[in-house]
Parts: sequence; structure tokens; C-alpha cells
Amino acid sequence: MSYTAALVEQGKIFEPYISFYDIRNPRGTGGQIVIGGVDRKKLYGGFTYWKGIGALGEVPTPKVKVVASDGFEELYNKFVQPRKATALISPGTP
Repeated sequence: MSYTAALVEQGKIFEPYISFYDIRNPRGTGGQIVIGGVDRKKLYGGFTYWKGIGALGEVPTPKVKVVASDGFEELYNKFVQPRKATALISPGTP
């Protein structure tokens, strides 16, 4: 059972969602992680729901961007075949 599913089962949160806002800059302030929902004041547009394709949280992706804690960024999409690459969206899976 995932971390968020356990929190829902215990009645600690109402929805099995984790949302992130402006957490890319480790030296900045104002970032936010909401466990069990979303801050609608910071939501622009709608949600995108991905249907899992294998392991819990595994979704298809056209490219992957990696951001290191020192701010280094790298975009990986040069060798990705359409509909073949996957990413893992982890809400605290065991």
C-alpha cells in the first residue's frame, strides 16, 4: 500500500493526491508541497490525469527533465521513442 493510500485509509487526508508548487529552487522561498489535496489559489487550468501502465505511478512520457539539488538541469528526449519511455511519479510508494 502506498503512503498516500495509507493516509486516506487512516482518515488523515481525504484524497490520495500530492501537489507541488514552486519547489525547483532549493535556495528560494515560497515552495509548497500539499499532501492530500491541492491549493486551488495556485492552480491554473485543469488537472492532467495519467493512467498507469505498469508499476504504481509509472506513466508514459515524451521526455524526462532531471533537476539536481545544485540547480543543474538536463533534458532527456533525444533518443526517446514515442510511447516507449516511462517516468515514475512517486507519491511515497513503498
